[in-house]
This record gives sequence, C-alpha cells and structure tokens, in this order.
Amino acid sequence: MLCGVPARACDCPMPSSQEAFAGADVVVEGMVERVGHDDTWYEQQGAGVRKYLEKSPAVQTAWIRVARRWKGEAETVIKVNADEGMCSFFFEVGKTYLVYAKGGQFAELQAHLCSGTKPIEIAQDDLAFLQTIAPPQLHEADVQAETSLLSYRMGERISVTLKNQNAMAVWLLTSCGEPDLVALHEDGREELHGAHPTKDCLAPPDELLSGSTRTYNVHLEDVYEHTHFKIMPGRYRFMFLYAINKSDPTLVGAGQRITMRAYSNVFLLE
Repeated sequence: MLCGVPARACDCPMPSSQEAFAGADVVVEGMVERVGHDDTWYEQQGAGVRKYLEKSPAVQTAWIRVARRWKGEAETVIKVNADEGMCSFFFEVGKTYLVYAKGGQFAELQAHLCSGTKPIEIAQDDLAFLQTIAPPQLHEADVQAETSLLSYRMGERISVTLKNQNAMAVWLLTSCGEPDLVALHEDGREELHGAHPTKDCLAPPDELLSGSTRTYNVHLEDVYEHTHFKIMPGRYRFMFLYAINKSDPTLVGAGQRITMRAYSNVFLLE
C-alpha cells in the first residue's frame, strides 16, 4: 500500500461517472502490481524539480497492469502517480481498480480521490455508464497459445497450451470444449472450423486464472472433420475465444458477449 495516510480528510466533491470520464485522459481497469518510487523518472528531472521534491512528500507511483481500456492510450502496464496531498489515493498491491487518470507534471499519469478512481468492487455505476460509451478494448496479447511442436504427422495428436498472462482471470469460450482450427491456404485464405458436430454439445465458459495454463491434446480428424471439410496436409493454427469476465455487463451488448481472440503459432501437418 502507498505509505502514509492524509492527516485531514479530502474535501473535494466526488465526481459523477460522466464527470470522471470527461475529466480523464485515460480510463482503464487494471490490477496493481507494485507501488513505490519511480527512481528512473526522478533522475530525469531537472535540478529545480529534484530540489522541490526533496522538500515535499515523495512522489509515489503505482504500476498497474491494464485489463480493459475505455479512453486514451495505455500500454499493458501503466505508471500512475497517486500523490495529491490530502486527496492522495492509496492503491494496494494485488487489487483491481477502475482508474481515471490525467497527464501530470511529475509523472506520466496522475490519479487521486477527486478523479473518481475507485476499487472495482464499488464501480458498478461507473461500469454501467461506460457500457453506454463504447465497448472496452482489451489487451489480448496477454493470452498466448503455443503448440508443443512446429510440425506433426497426419493422424498424430497435437498438444497446444494456452497461458493467461493477464492480471486477472479470463473465461474460455470453446466449441464443445475444444479450440477452433484455422486452415491456412496457399492463396492466403484462412478457413475457420469449430469442433464438429456441435449439436447438443454445450461447453460453459471455462475459467483460466491469472498466470495459469490449459493444455489441449487434439486429434484433428476426430474433432474437426465433417462432410464439407477434410483434414489434409498443410499449415494450420488454433484460435481461442475468451472474455475477461464471465458475467460483467460491460462484456454483453445486443445479446452477444464481447470476446477476444488468441491465436497459436502456425504448425505444419505432413
């Protein structure tokens, strides 16, 4: 947790969801990975700034791994200065927050009590409002898939492992409990195939915790072949659909869940 508690209560009015969004340069949901001093930034400041900081409470920075973004440019991990005197925001490592941040003088981004930043557990009204603005943009590069080999023989089982490097759990949305298969043709076309047959085959969302993996051992002919598609020698890759949260209303619009895609490497079937 960021050290120190304000001696007096912050008396700024808490902004509404609309006001917080309008006043922020960046709006994201993310988990705090660490807090402390941004020494690299400190050394880059001029002598006058460093002299001012030496007489003031140390500027504290939170490193936040972004899961969803609604506004502004944001990398996978952002640095947020949370020091604002009596209105400082006290981030806790390992917890997830909805962050409203602005560009600031002493850090790349600044967030405080008056900005509307809050723990995600009490951000239901904000999330409902954000749903009316735009679907969130998710960092799909944090879910990765890789096959055990780069080439396989016809009829051989193929092992593919999915790893969740997100700051939070994701929910896998597979066809009959299997990933989708993408056939890569020589003319550049990509042909997508789900598990077959799909009739009466229901696979509920499968939770994949942060940092964990899931391995699938797939026999292509058994899973994907049907009347109009035969497994042939060639190049393929797997595709996984996933969502950040099983029931978050911001992931559902017009009756359809907003999903992300993770692709495996390309492998050769000989």
